[in-house]
Amino acid sequence: MGSQDMADPHESKPHGPSRPSASPPHRIRLRPPWQTDPREGSTRWRRHFNRPTGLDPQQRVWIVMKRIAGRGHAAVNGCPLGHFGDEPGVPCRFDVTDLLRLHNQLELTVEGALAEGAPASAPPADVCLEIHG
Repeated sequence: MGSQDMADPHESKPHGPSRPSASPPHRIRLRPPWQTDPREGSTRWRRHFNRPTGLDPQQRVWIVMKRIAGRGHAAVNGCPLGHFGDEPGVPCRFDVTDLLRLHNQLELTVEGALAEGAPASAPPADVCLEIHG
């Protein structure tokens, strides 16, 4: 099941929000440090980040994953967001606005093996926060 088939309220179709804002989104890349936790049959990455400051009430915050190296699932602050990597080359977006706290943790878990050539020390995708609205 691809990310666009999920009925989860925090997940969108891979093409982003249904009503993109007139201006381009502000992007915040989630670069290292990521904590890696290899397990039998899966690998988990965790990254702490703060809630973006100065958000207007109409703005939405999305976690966007591109260049995904593997299939798995994502969670923010322990709340499941949905699956990623079901369709190679298709970015995955999750609306996390209502889940954000002052301090947050993103968790990405890849089941099975990573895509060939993907380093185990790096997260399984390019990850950023996008602020829309």
